[in-house]
Amino acid sequence: MVDKINKINLSIIIVTYNSSSLIKKCLEPLLNLNNINYEIIVVDNESKDNTLEILKNYNKKIRIYVLKNKGYANALNFASKKAKGEYLLFMNPDIFIEKEDIKKMLNRIKKDKNIGIIAPKLIFPNNKIQDSCFMFYKFYTPFLRRSFLGRTKFGKKHIDKIFMKNSDKNKEINPDWVLGAIFIMERNFFEKISGMDSRFFLYYEDMDICKRCHLNNKKILYFPYAKAIHNHIRSSANYKNIMTAFLNKVTREHIKSYIKYHLKFLGR
Repeated sequence: MVDKINKINLSIIIVTYNSSSLIKKCLEPLLNLNNINYEIIVVDNESKDNTLEILKNYNKKIRIYVLKNKGYANALNFASKKAKGEYLLFMNPDIFIEKEDIKKMLNRIKKDKNIGIIAPKLIFPNNKIQDSCFMFYKFYTPFLRRSFLGRTKFGKKHIDKIFMKNSDKNKEINPDWVLGAIFIMERNFFEKISGMDSRFFLYYEDMDICKRCHLNNKKILYFPYAKAIHNHIRSSANYKNIMTAFLNKVTREHIKSYIKYHLKFLGR
C-alpha cells in the first residue's frame, strides 16, 4: 500500500477568504504526509483579516497566491493550472483531515478508474455526521427547504429523498453529488471536463461538477471509511424565509447560482 502511495503525486488545493481563525488548524495535519509525494497550494481571495500573515509562516512549505476575488470556482481553476499532481485534493480551510484518511481516499480512487469524484464522510466538531451526499435538487427544492411547504407530507418526503435520509452513511454510497468542502479528482479528468464552472461565484459549483461527472460516465463516491471534521457555518442558511433572502449578500449569490445551475442543465 505504501509503494502505491509513493507513486501518487497529490496537489492539495485550499482557497482562503478571511480564514485566519481556521487556516492554521487546517494546515498543520497536512505538513507531514509521510509516503505521499505532494504539494500544498493556497489561493487567497482578498482576505481582509490576517490570513495572509498566518500563511507567510508556512511559505517554505506551501505555495501561496493572492487573487482578486472572482469567486471560489475561479480560484480552484487557477490553482489547478499551477498544480503538478496526478490527483487534486480540493478542500476548504474549515476542514480538518488526518493523513491516514487522505491515503485511504487516494488508494480508493486510484483503484477504480470509474470514480470521477471521491469525498469522505464529514462530521461536525461534536462528532455528529453532517449531510454531505445528495440527490440532485429539483428547481423547487430550495422553496420546500425554506418555507412551510417543507413541513407538508410531500415536502418532507422530497427533502428526505434529496438528503438520502434512508441511506446508511457509514457505508459507501454513489449519490448524485457531494458537498464540495473536500473531494479528490484525477487531474486529467478534471481538465477533460474543463474544471470548475467559474460562472458560479459561490455555491452550486459542487453540484455542477458532479453533474458533469455523470454526463461523462463517471460516478460520485461517498467514502465513509475516510472522515474529515467540517467546522461548517453557512451564512446563507441564517435566512430561513426565502422572501428575506435578498437582505443577505451571500444568500443573493446562492440564489444567482441556483438560477444559473437550473438554466444550464434544463432538460438534462
